[in-house]
Amino acid sequence: NTGDPNRGYKIEFEHLTPHFREIEEFIHDKYDNRHEWVRGDIKAITKDIKSWKPAAE
Repeated sequence: NTGDPNRGYKIEFEHLTPHFREIEEFIHDKYDNRHEWVRGDIKAITKDIKSWKPAAE
């Protein structure tokens, strides 16, 4: 969810969380991904990010 104006992409969604790495892994496992970018419906991805819960320890 980073953007670079020199490369023509922008931030579509921002969600501050201490669980960034865990959520990133979850989203990359669930959706088609190309390095740090994922492909999918932005509404579905946003919903998955917002509803993600850490695994019980």
